[in-house]
Amino acid sequence: MSGTPERIPETGGTMSITEENTAEAAAGVLDSQDLGPHVIQQLLPTRYVLDVDGGSTKEGTAVISWTRKSDKGSTNQQWMFVPAGGNNPGWWYLQTNMGTGLVMTVVPKGIVPVPPPTPIVMMRKGAVADSSLQLWCLLPTEKLGYWYIQNKSGASNSATPMILTLDGDKTAARAVLGAISFTGFETQAWGFAPA
Repeated sequence: MSGTPERIPETGGTMSITEENTAEAAAGVLDSQDLGPHVIQQLLPTRYVLDVDGGSTKEGTAVISWTRKSDKGSTNQQWMFVPAGGNNPGWWYLQTNMGTGLVMTVVPKGIVPVPPPTPIVMMRKGAVADSSLQLWCLLPTEKLGYWYIQNKSGASNSATPMILTLDGDKTAARAVLGAISFTGFETQAWGFAPA
């Protein structure tokens, strides 16, 4: 891969990809690889973005869909790709740009017994016993510039990938995980534009 950003056709934005051999960060260091904050926007015509509900800085706040705000200060819609490093090459923390260090985390079992698994924001490392609940990777879709966002929990070559999607095509729909779909991928496809 090159460090050259790729254009997102419909938005005119870019998606940054780190240069080869630079994805590993030192343990305990929050290194964003200088990718800058990005808005994560769904492919569907409604073009909802991932939003920390109400701009709350409280751990456990839901990640929801919302219309993109034009205000550059809307940091609850801005996400940083932070390399996990160590034994997790190719996996990332999705950290809010709210200055809190909160990262997107799948609700651990036992906290909310209602399926499907739901992403919330929590503190990086140590907030959950299973760090794979906080790690994400990008898988290509058939639409250039759009990606599936896969969670690492339960990821293996024999398991169906669990992909970030929304619980409905509406404002304030909760972000949820669902099995990857190659036929209805539009609801699971995400683009990235600089904030």
